[in-house]
Amino acid sequence: MAIVTNNIVLYGAHGGIGKQFVVRQVNGKALLCKYPDFSRYKPSPAQREARDRFRDASAYACGAMKDPGLAAQYRAVAKTRGMAGYTIALGMP
Repeated sequence: MAIVTNNIVLYGAHGGIGKQFVVRQVNGKALLCKYPDFSRYKPSPAQREARDRFRDASAYACGAMKDPGLAAQYRAVAKTRGMAGYTIALGMP
């Protein structure tokens, strides 16, 4: 792991570079790290359940935003909260 300070090229950068390196910002410093390998990682049953719930919520929100009536309702609520209609729909049960 390399710690980069005062580098104009990596200043404010974050994310992966060609699946070889990852640039992370920690305490104002850019860290250049090896790309993570999750090939042997097995999510727990609770993590799988959370992913399934999020996938279902996302599918609902996408469908709700395609329906003009529901989309207008969600956008109206979202406008009062300073959020996007999709975000409000995503949080609905």
